[in-house]
Amino acid sequence: MAGTGALIRLILRRDRIWLALWAVLIAAFVYGTVSTIGTLMPTEGARREYAGRIAANPAVLLIQGPAYGLSVGAIAARQRAAATMIFAALGSVLFLVRRTRSDEEAGRRDLIGAAPVGRHAPLTAALAVVLAADALVAVLITAVLAGAGMPVAGSPRGA
Repeated sequence: MAGTGALIRLILRRDRIWLALWAVLIAAFVYGTVSTIGTLMPTEGARREYAGRIAANPAVLLIQGPAYGLSVGAIAARQRAAATMIFAALGSVLFLVRRTRSDEEAGRRDLIGAAPVGRHAPLTAALAVVLAADALVAVLITAVLAGAGMPVAGSPRGA
């Protein structure tokens, strides 16, 4: 594991803009969903009508699941939770491939290996940065939802 800290600093220096942009775009996607739902369905009656339309359409019911809650947060989670998780997972996987396999194919892994670093240090550094970026995404999504008026402590069941 020798040299892992230096490799983390190198990765952060090289990819700081990409990582920040990725995290902000995912948070903006969530914010756009919540604000749009709040604008399109401001009343509980409109949200009940929406839930009825979901229950009547088997394709949408299959993709989004049944309407358990009628709050703006519950509807946003039902509509965009899967897409948000897919975007976050794809970003994580692409970053890991870029920092491991692509570095190896470009010959940078040989240069790193010639320095006093441990055998598993490049993978450990890439994983550490991805986990930190995923934590940043979680914090940004929480901040966006709290800023949009969603309860921080959780939503009451059926609300």
